[in-house]
Amino acid sequence: MTFASKIALTCVLCLTATLSFAQKGVRYRGSVDLDPGLGLIQMSRAQMDEMGYVIPFRWVFAGAGIGTVQGVEIQDHFFVGAGAALLGTAVTNGDGGVTAGFGLALFLDAEYTFLEPSAKTRPYVAVRAGYKGCAGIASPTWSVGGGIRLKDHLAIGLMYSQGYSRDDEYDSPLLCHVPHLHLAWFF
Repeated sequence: MTFASKIALTCVLCLTATLSFAQKGVRYRGSVDLDPGLGLIQMSRAQMDEMGYVIPFRWVFAGAGIGTVQGVEIQDHFFVGAGAALLGTAVTNGDGGVTAGFGLALFLDAEYTFLEPSAKTRPYVAVRAGYKGCAGIASPTWSVGGGIRLKDHLAIGLMYSQGYSRDDEYDSPLLCHVPHLHLAWFF
């Protein structure tokens, strides 16, 4: 047995023991998510200097993702899971050029929901980290945000995502700021 397989086996045994111990407070949760957003792509200092821009935002990003998140909810408050989403984007630059495309996002998701499940509305905070590969964004990305859960089946929130993209002309990273709406239906 290799060292890596021993570590994997140990992790599986520890996870099984933990879930067995906490089984009463652990349940599966899945969701279907819709994330429309509009954001800005920030130019690097070298690009601004060369082009003579004073405002550091050159491109406007619009897109939406539809996907799913699957994981476990612990003690009705903490959720941890993994997700995937199909992305559609359109990026327009200051010269009037538009780039559109489709891509994929893979991410880990963690949420903490306040109040007890009997409450009609429950505020939550969320963090996501993963990778988005799409026209306009192709990089590791992180997101933070929050919102409210309604009757434990619907979530409405606002998220802020940040990632990097590359401009082939300058071969330097461009910072992408994407605030977006987060809608989720839990099952």
